[in-house]
Amino acid sequence: MLDKVCFKELCRPIGVGKAYFRPFICKGDISNAKIFLVGINPATPIYPNQMSIEEYVELLGNYQKFIEFYSNSRIQNDKSEISRTRQGINSFVNWVSSEIGMEVVETDIITYPTPSVKELKKEPKEVISKGKDNFYYILNEMKPEAIILYGKKTVKYFLEIAEDKNLSLQTKIDIDDPIDQLERTSPITTFNYNENNNCKVFVCRHFMYYGNTGDSFREFRNTLLKHI
Repeated sequence: MLDKVCFKELCRPIGVGKAYFRPFICKGDISNAKIFLVGINPATPIYPNQMSIEEYVELLGNYQKFIEFYSNSRIQNDKSEISRTRQGINSFVNWVSSEIGMEVVETDIITYPTPSVKELKKEPKEVISKGKDNFYYILNEMKPEAIILYGKKTVKYFLEIAEDKNLSLQTKIDIDDPIDQLERTSPITTFNYNENNNCKVFVCRHFMYYGNTGDSFREFRNTLLKHI
């Protein structure tokens, strides 16, 4: 398990004017967090001129306060209090806790936050590289039983990391397959951390399509109930 000193280093920005990295957040007891919910990258940058790194680490460690900060930031930027993606994630995380009895670590393939994926593409290579390294480090430290990759671009970045880090996937993933096909055939692959621990990889549509009830994700949720 990550200690606070290590977590702080994962948050530390690269260079002047850069936002903090956001390694992960977790609503419940992190010792019971056996599932990673993985997007492309966080969408709400927080900068050193807004708070110290110590305050930032404390904020990420308090899920409710982070969500409040996130909502207030959106309102100040003339946006709705909560995005469609956040609405879907909140609903899904609550469902997992209630129906599976596990908590969810919300993380990203690239842990550097930008307002959009378009903005992410403008970031220097070293920022992208550290963001990917952060994810891989967290994955190996926490060793979740399952990871859920949401959205096609997330799958693409995951395969890049798997290749770069020599992560041995038991089944080859065809990135050209439609996202709904990958969702229907999940878990699409597994990989081993060591002799005693492995991880199942699930894929689903982006959570902006989940809504309040997740009705269109019912089959995917049944898949999770069957395999986790």
